[in-house]
Amino acid sequence: MDSNYLDTLSREKFAGLQNLEYLNVEFNGIQLILPGTFNAMPKLRVLILNNNLLRSLPVDVFAGVSLSKLSIHNNYFTYLPVAGVLDQLTSITQIDLHGNPWECTCPIVPFKQWAEMLRPKVIMSDLRCESPEDFFKEDFETLSNDVICPQLKVSPTVASTNKNSTGLAETGTHSNSYLETSRVSISVLVPGLLLVFVTSAFTVVGMLVFILRNRKRSKRRDANSSASEINSLQTVCDSSYWHNGPYTADGAHRVYDCGSHSLSD
Repeated sequence: MDSNYLDTLSREKFAGLQNLEYLNVEFNGIQLILPGTFNAMPKLRVLILNNNLLRSLPVDVFAGVSLSKLSIHNNYFTYLPVAGVLDQLTSITQIDLHGNPWECTCPIVPFKQWAEMLRPKVIMSDLRCESPEDFFKEDFETLSNDVICPQLKVSPTVASTNKNSTGLAETGTHSNSYLETSRVSISVLVPGLLLVFVTSAFTVVGMLVFILRNRKRSKRRDANSSASEINSLQTVCDSSYWHNGPYTADGAHRVYDCGSHSLSD
């Protein structure tokens, strides 16, 4: 079907071609491919779309087919999306992409990373920048991602700060990052306070037990001391009975009068 005047590809054009494996539609004026166009050809392996007027591909354009070769060179692609388009080329072994006006700016970085990932296993033509002027005709795989997209050089901290400032200016409220930081701080603070409280409670209880035990021991020592003094005094009284205390004779017994001694003496 090459070299005709096709400008649109749709599913209806290929109805009934369930066993078709090779499709060549190059050198047409194709500007649009409708979603689901190739679903009617589940055995399609080779697709030639080069030298047309294509600028984009629809999401899920390659769903349901297992292409091994794809040629889309010499069209008007400035970049290709990975999600929903390139990531469906799970069986690809050769892809021709040259001759497109690739725009080497931030949107092309995911496409560049996809190409670099496939390069060792897939035959792939050179990809050269058409714009901006600083990268004209440069092979964009030789350029680092942060050169193509300077925004990637901005540190996460600065980006977060700028985002927070913008959020505050627009809404007059704290940003999500600030709220997340507050939540983390509170989640750490509460267990810490609880631990301090429990530790303090155990310390106070331990001190009270220690004081009460000391008081009991002091009372016991005082009681033992008083008993000892009484016993000592009794011993003195008993010993004085035989020496110099007043006594009265009553037969074979003598009685010592210890009543005159005060216990406080």
